[in-house]
Amino acid sequence: MSNRSFCLKALALAAMVCLGGAGTALATVYYVDAAKADDTGDGLSWANAKRHIFAAAALAAAGTNNEVWVKAGTYNEETASSAINNGQKFYGSLIGTEAPGYDMGLRDFTANLTTVDGTGKAVRFINDATGKSNVRIDGFRIQNYVLSATTDYGHAVRMTDGGGNRCDGLVIANCVFFKNGNPASGADYGGAVYLSSAGTGILIDKCEFTSNSINRYGGAFSMSGNFATGITFRDCLFQFNDAPSAAAGALDINQTSGTPQVMIERCRFFENNYGGTIWQNPSAIRVMADIGSSITLANCTFSHNRHKSDGGIIYMHCGGNMNIINCSFDRNYREVGGGTGKTLWFEGWAWRQARVTMVNTIVSNHNHPTVTRTSGKTRLNNCIATSDNLYYRGNDVASARFEVQSGAVLTENGSMLDLADPAYVDEANGDLHLSNASPCIDVGTATGASLDDIDGESRPWPVAGLVDVGADENHFVPVGLSRMAVE
Repeated sequence: MSNRSFCLKALALAAMVCLGGAGTALATVYYVDAAKADDTGDGLSWANAKRHIFAAAALAAAGTNNEVWVKAGTYNEETASSAINNGQKFYGSLIGTEAPGYDMGLRDFTANLTTVDGTGKAVRFINDATGKSNVRIDGFRIQNYVLSATTDYGHAVRMTDGGGNRCDGLVIANCVFFKNGNPASGADYGGAVYLSSAGTGILIDKCEFTSNSINRYGGAFSMSGNFATGITFRDCLFQFNDAPSAAAGALDINQTSGTPQVMIERCRFFENNYGGTIWQNPSAIRVMADIGSSITLANCTFSHNRHKSDGGIIYMHCGGNMNIINCSFDRNYREVGGGTGKTLWFEGWAWRQARVTMVNTIVSNHNHPTVTRTSGKTRLNNCIATSDNLYYRGNDVASARFEVQSGAVLTENGSMLDLADPAYVDEANGDLHLSNASPCIDVGTATGASLDDIDGESRPWPVAGLVDVGADENHFVPVGLSRMAVE
């Protein structure tokens, strides 16, 4: 390393340390340790930590920007949010020796995990009805929160607006949501998380939603109401979630007004059930949004999701735009006797303003028609399909509904080309990385493509090469060549 590079890195590190220290200096940190006998400590040090998270949270809520640091262990918690204030942050998975200024990026979530368990409590872990801004929930396994009410939303975490506030800047990161929700409940939303009339700058980052369930909409996660712009799901896993009576086994986006800009990137949807994704009983995602809204799926995979009716894996009833960029859909199934199927169902709203653009996307190995268009228009750019068909509904001419910008994906009669199998690494278990023999390598377009892939690796690869189709950019280096040579 050159002296210049070393100096630049040293300066950057020093700046990070200074900023981290300054940020913490503005906050009071309250500590929690499950090994303590009770909550008699003042919570201002590890030595005098509180026993329960809710006890520290109440102290932190007395001011703004305060933090709650929770040592690794298992906490059978009542609600941790009898009060929440602006800027309040909850950090879990700590060893119990960290001091203010500690870099939270150094935590080991495998060796030091904080688990909050709602077994027998019939309350939420986080419940804020006042729309506080810049709240952060980071580094927890949140499990077994099941409310007893027949109709309720967000069994583990519920954040709603209040007093004109809309929970701007909410971050939920590095969390696992496991077995939250009640599949026998009534007309409710969000087995694990529910946001109502959310604000701007919301980020759900590096989270796992597994085996959550709700009777109606959004087995794992639901958003509804008049919410604003800037909601991002990044590097998340949705698996084995369920909405048995209605729709959206994984994720429900139900916007009644406003113009949300929703980004779902580098996420995996695996074996979510019923209602698939979105509305009309999709298994993975439901999107209901007004004119001016924008929903983007980039570098996502959908595999082995199951639905029992129309709507398939994603149902979009939208007056805005949906962009599906470098995504992979494989082996998602309609159960026998359940509706007419369709993997992707796009339907216009508000004078048929909806437009769907699919770029460098693979749709393969389904047991029902692939794309349904009942209004608006769908544009396909360098997409690949195998063992699937397009399905048209309504009286409009098919060519007016579907446009092919480039790439031979449609025949004159409107059906997808039956191309070679994508040759994934392990499609049976949901691994949709491209094998080295995949025909999807180097056949994509750079126009409208994402700049990285589902693993965050650069696209295209090599840098001067061609883009792959699908969520994965194959980074195979031939024997005899070094990675440096390829770069």
